[in-house]
Amino acid sequence: MAIDLRARDVNGNVGGSFTTTVTVTGAAETEVPEPEPEPDSEPEYTVPDAPTGVEATTTDGSGSVTLSWSNPGDSYIATYEYSLRQQGDPPAEWTTIPGSNADTTSVTIDLAPGQWTVNLRARDVNGNAGGLFTTTVTETEVPTGTEPTPYYTTATGPETPEPGPETVVPALPLAGLVTLALVLFLGGQRQRKRGG
Repeated sequence: MAIDLRARDVNGNVGGSFTTTVTVTGAAETEVPEPEPEPDSEPEYTVPDAPTGVEATTTDGSGSVTLSWSNPGDSYIATYEYSLRQQGDPPAEWTTIPGSNADTTSVTIDLAPGQWTVNLRARDVNGNAGGLFTTTVTETEVPTGTEPTPYYTTATGPETPEPGPETVVPALPLAGLVTLALVLFLGGQRQRKRGG
């Protein structure tokens, strides 16, 4: 392509011209580099895992069970909670362990006698429930054994002896009584004659 260039004065006169030739080619495609991904400052967070290293300890007649577990080292844990259910009962509501946090590793739960399903889990700072740990524990009543010894209230003071056996005089028939009276009467008359 030829390009001419010239000047014109104030009176309209055309001056000398300058000519040059240029070659126009297609514009080269420029690749725009993709932005590099920013490095993650923190790893992606997931909900708490199920408690591990859990041990359930109960003593017959204690009326309670103690659960202990390993500290997961998860600073996002806000609380722990548990639920109880006896065989045949509907699913129970969850109970938050009072004062629990990321460092909590045990809880003692009151139990009535029977077989119980105990569930334990953590909940994070966003309210998400974590993995579930489930175990079965049995609380047994202490056998009563023999019948208890009766308890008596004893008054103070000397003891009153128990009365001894009574002497029973057999009853005589009416004829025997008349004969006995007659013998005594005649005996008395004889003693009077001798004395007179």
